[in-house]
Amino acid sequence: MALTTYLSRRRALVGAFLATVLVAASLLVTGSPASAHVKLSPRATCSGTELSPHRDAYGGAISVFVSYSSANGGTNCVWAQKNLNRDRAEHLEVFVGRCATGNPGYPCEPLVFDRDYGNFQYYAGPAQITGTAGRCILVYVVYRNLSEERWGPIHCG
Repeated sequence: MALTTYLSRRRALVGAFLATVLVAASLLVTGSPASAHVKLSPRATCSGTELSPHRDAYGGAISVFVSYSSANGGTNCVWAQKNLNRDRAEHLEVFVGRCATGNPGYPCEPLVFDRDYGNFQYYAGPAQITGTAGRCILVYVVYRNLSEERWGPIHCG
């Protein structure tokens, strides 16, 4: 009888462990490319045309959206949305900077930039920069004080 009880408990524990692993794995797997950039609500808004491709950061925990408008000599606007942990405020930072040239082959260390940062439940931004017509931009995002994920020079021209 003791062996039967032991085996039943062991099966129950193994089953519980496997169920936990399956749930955790399903939370880590990202959806198809079409669903990977679904804008959740509430969300920031930027005027102009949304540029592609959208960027996923931190394994899909954050999606970064960039738009462009011809207003004010070219205006780029960036915002970052949390895709996970929307039930609590966490550190999130979004940055956009104007590069000195429109050549993507040159390094970009912007002197003119905008950023939004703090503890946010849903999104950071919008951050926007003007005078970007004919220039590249630099974009980065920081989540939970992890190292920044950076793109640039991008959207040149």
